[in-house]
Amino acid sequence: MSGFSPDERRSAWWSVGGSRYPCYMVGKEATQPMKSIRNHNLSLSVLRDHLTYDPATGFFCWTGKNPRYAANSRAGHLHKFGYRWIHISGKKIAAHRLAWLYEHGKWPDCQIDHQNGDKDDNRISNLRDVNASMNALNIHRPNGKTKTGVRGITLERGKYRAEVSTRPKRHFLGRFNTLEEAKQAYDNCKRKLMGEHHG
Repeated sequence: MSGFSPDERRSAWWSVGGSRYPCYMVGKEATQPMKSIRNHNLSLSVLRDHLTYDPATGFFCWTGKNPRYAANSRAGHLHKFGYRWIHISGKKIAAHRLAWLYEHGKWPDCQIDHQNGDKDDNRISNLRDVNASMNALNIHRPNGKTKTGVRGITLERGKYRAEVSTRPKRHFLGRFNTLEEAKQAYDNCKRKLMGEHHG
């Protein structure tokens, strides 16, 4: 999984009573957490005029219609956060969102999750349209606070505390004698919460 792309982070806010909140925290909007993501006005026909997409590799290549880019050259550049961005029709758009539009004929409803955690693996089989909670569950890297090297598990009073976060909820799973036990509890809870979305 991939977490928010920079574009998604900037736009994933709702204004309520003059204040701004992450969109997954605002009441009934939690069921549609990413409505504020900007879906550009780029049309499918313009996208296909300028770019080809190989769903088996996830690569976009230029068609040659834009003289700035050589025909059949790979499109886009990697951002420092690991996502590939493509400049097209005066807009900078994440390649994973373009892939969804190219294959499905419409923009994704919510966030695009990279199932294997590789943010530049834009094969259509690796992409899924999920809400913020499901996307957060598929983050593979450990958070900065843990010293165990395992996401969701911290060392507390000589025990391994396991906890799963689904924004804004936290699911406390208990304290365990070994890291392996805590990791097993974390993985089991994650599978249950993700259900059919688990990868």
